[in-house]
Parts: sequence; C-alpha cells; structure tokens
Amino acid sequence: MIKLFSFTATMPGSGTLNIDVIDYDNAFSHDLIGKAVIDIESRYFDLNWNSLVEKPIERLPIYHDEYSVQQGEITLWIDIFDRKDSYKRNNPVFIKGRPPSKMEVRLVIWECEGIKNMDMESSDIFFNATIGQESQATDVHFNCWQGAGSFNWRIIIPIEYEERKNKEIFINLQAYDYDIFSKNDFIAQKSFSIAKLLKECDKYDVPIKFDKTYFEHSFKRGYQNMETMYDMFEFEDDEKFWVRLDRGMARKFKVKKF
Repeated sequence: MIKLFSFTATMPGSGTLNIDVIDYDNAFSHDLIGKAVIDIESRYFDLNWNSLVEKPIERLPIYHDEYSVQQGEITLWIDIFDRKDSYKRNNPVFIKGRPPSKMEVRLVIWECEGIKNMDMESSDIFFNATIGQESQATDVHFNCWQGAGSFNWRIIIPIEYEERKNKEIFINLQAYDYDIFSKNDFIAQKSFSIAKLLKECDKYDVPIKFDKTYFEHSFKRGYQNMETMYDMFEFEDDEKFWVRLDRGMARKFKVKKF
C-alpha cells in the first residue's frame, strides 16, 4: 500500500509522529500489530536534516509494548516544510508506485520420454503449467507406450508483475495420466523460479527468450548449487531443452520457452 498523508503541526510543540500498524477485522475489534514513533521536532530543527536536498526513503522498525522483538518494518518518506512554502504545499511529491507490468510467459511443450506408465503398459499423458493462480494444460496424448509422448503445444500464461510483490515466483510443471471416469493421476512435476527472468523483462522492457545463451550468461547466475541447475535443464539445441521431473520413474520432457 502506498498512500500520502499530510499533517499540520506547530514547532516547537507537536513533536511526535506515531504510526500504528493495525490488523483489520470485520467482525471484532481491530488488533494493534505495532507502532513506529518519529521525533519530528528534532528533525525540523536539525541543520543536517534541513540541508538535505532530497529526503531519504526510510525503513523504520515496528514494535509492540507487549513484545520485546521487532514486529516488522515500515517503508516511508518524510518531508517537513514551513506552511509559507506555497510551492511544496501545492505540489506534493508523486509517491504512487509504478503500475504492474503486464507480461506473458509463453512456452511450447514438445515431447516427453521416460514417463511412468500408470495404466499397465501405457499412460494417457498431458501436462499442466501453473504460475500463481493461472494454469493451463496441453491436450492429451493417448496410449503413450514406454512413457514417450508428442505434443507441440503452446501455453500462454498472463502475468501482472510487480517487483516488490513478486520477489519469488515459480512455474510449476506437472505431468498427469488422463482418466475419463475417475480423477486424473498425478505422475511427476518440477518447479523452478522465473523471478529473475521476469525482473529483467520488467527492467529492460524487452521480451527475453529462455534459450541456451540466456541460461549460460544470465539465468544460472546467483544460484549456489550449479549441479542442481545443470541437472534440471538439458539443452538439446539453442532453444529446446529437457526438464527433468521429480517422482519415481518419471524422466524428462522437452520444452521450448519464449
């Protein structure tokens, strides 16, 4: 939440700003999570504070009287000025956050191999891709002998990205055995973070293709366990790669990601 509050005070005199963080409750009384206290008067008369051309963005701890440990943090920006300063009074600083970036994650699921047989000697395989609350599935490849299936199915999942809210965002890929008269049987899955990919798309405002070059020079940076990364993705060429699934006899399936 980003919101502007304005107060009129007399200095010296009205020297303390109290910020209460409340847990809203529809049925019962609201609960106090904690509070932050700021000595406004000391800042107003401080030469160092007044010499700052641009006031800093601050992160203040939140405390509750009944607990000794910190209850969180609040990020804020404070400016104190004389009411005679008509320019500042009539031109408040624009503090609203940037609107979410609308993106699409596009991937093509080409084929799979080594998938566990769920119906005697075969499976009716389909794949499901999920990001957050959005989910899409491929068509069903019936009678996949020895766990091999072909799809060439493109999945497009829309995303509204905000860096401060999407610190971690995962794509979850799942393989199922399709059943007509009962619940589909889960076979295997793999999840991995695409936060870095989305962050760079948002930062540079350009589409980014998850190919071998991007994987080698950008995506794998920052991961501590590189053996896990290389075991997860196996590139067949510059664009197509295999993703190794987790669970039992499940092996891998091939994806082309845009």
